Amino acid sequence: MWESLRNIALIGTEKKPLEASLLPSSIQEALKDTAETPEEHLLQAAAYLTYYQEAGALPPYEKVEDKAAIEETLAEAPELPMRVFQAIKNAGIQLSDYLLGDWLDWLISKQWKVAGSESVNLVNLAQSMRLELREKAVKVLGNKGRWMLSHHPKKELFSDFEKSDIWEEGTAAQRKSFWAELHATDPETAIRLLKNTWDTEAIITKKGFLEVMNSNLSRLDQDFLTYIYNNEFAYKAKEKKTEKECRALVAAMLLRIPESDLYKATAQKLSAYLKTSKKSALMGLISSDAVTISVPDESHPDDFWNDENMLISYGFDHQYDIEWFNDKHQYYLSYFLRVIPLSFWIHHFTKGTAAFVDYVLGKDFQMNAGKKVHAMHQAALIKNVSLNHDSALAEYLINKLPADQNASLLSYVSQDAFETYVKEKKLWTSHNILEQTPGRTWSLPFSNYVLKGLFESYGQQYHSMHNHGQVLCKYLHIDSGDELRRLNEKAQSVTYYKSWEKNVFTPAKLGLTLKKAIASSNE
Repeated sequence: MWESLRNIALIGTEKKPLEASLLPSSIQEALKDTAETPEEHLLQAAAYLTYYQEAGALPPYEKVEDKAAIEETLAEAPELPMRVFQAIKNAGIQLSDYLLGDWLDWLISKQWKVAGSESVNLVNLAQSMRLELREKAVKVLGNKGRWMLSHHPKKELFSDFEKSDIWEEGTAAQRKSFWAELHATDPETAIRLLKNTWDTEAIITKKGFLEVMNSNLSRLDQDFLTYIYNNEFAYKAKEKKTEKECRALVAAMLLRIPESDLYKATAQKLSAYLKTSKKSALMGLISSDAVTISVPDESHPDDFWNDENMLISYGFDHQYDIEWFNDKHQYYLSYFLRVIPLSFWIHHFTKGTAAFVDYVLGKDFQMNAGKKVHAMHQAALIKNVSLNHDSALAEYLINKLPADQNASLLSYVSQDAFETYVKEKKLWTSHNILEQTPGRTWSLPFSNYVLKGLFESYGQQYHSMHNHGQVLCKYLHIDSGDELRRLNEKAQSVTYYKSWEKNVFTPAKLGLTLKKAIASSNE
């Protein structure tokens, strides 16, 4: 029937008009009283025929597998944690990012799952957050929640957490993230896994894994690093830029491990340039030993301080900032000061950390750049703190350097040293400083001190204090609620109360609510 209509359409209705007898009687009846042109008559017939043939047809049959009901293995979280979750949802993305981590840890530790009605809300909240939180969220969804997640439009954001196949089949970013987490918790297994695929990895991928390793170095990495340093990344006359960069990364890591051959060889070489001399004082009546670092200038290279050795042994780029270093060899020295642990230098500077730091930041290593004088190796010492997690060096530097240069150091000092420093420098209004808190929480006296300081300063500085509530939410002591309420009652009589309530009181109260809820469930 359709073939006949198609032929008429191809030939044209003028030469071959539609024969009504070809159509079912019901369609003939429907077309009988129409007064269209032959072309319209044909189109109308085709339309009727389409619906005529579809009428009464059964839908395509699809066999659906009979699945048993999904069983849950976790208990549902009780009312209190779910009430806290409601508050977290409404706290804004920045506060939620912090609070959700503690809330998820709480549920995971109790082997609770989120209440079924909130599974979608948890996924929607976590999908815009960091990978660590998304992974934790999956753990508290329960089996039904995981089934729901498999049908969620943003399910690919959570696909990282099916880890059985991720090392073999994941994207470069997924594999790197997976390996970083594994290396942080089980470096031995991580290195073994990396060895299995190392030879098949692209050079840029290898560099990415080395960068991850550099950020969380373990002594268990030494053998692997030594092997690739002596073989794959050994100097070649014609080498790729990325290969040189990989050698630089590997060398820098080996210099942080005192047991490595490269550290020992380098330490032996450097020791020859650390010289002790007699220093006179009090008109020459008293003398003391003074240690100096005697590096030859770049116009007089020797078998260690020369471009070729630095390239072959350490992967150095010979280009340096001439506004920061007055000599290429000082640039090389700065590298060693940056990566080699403080213990090596203190072994020679027997008077301790203070004597070493004072000397390196002193006039012998200062440079005039325009109208400013700066210590060439100050940045190297600051970087040494973060690479080697050296709290002793950090605690001396924070009292040696201006406050605006100390923020990155504060997270490496002890909690007591941090609180003492903030109080002495009166930095309670600095959000950036408070964010560097090294511990999980402030002491109660320090919490109350910060709250009081913020309250007294708020009237003059409230326009720049929009983020302080986040810091209070994170670090206030669990028992600082009384001081918070006292100051809030006092603030209700001032003109800027709405700002105080929004930016300080509400987020601080929410943080304390979560901490108290967790504490009460653990009693």
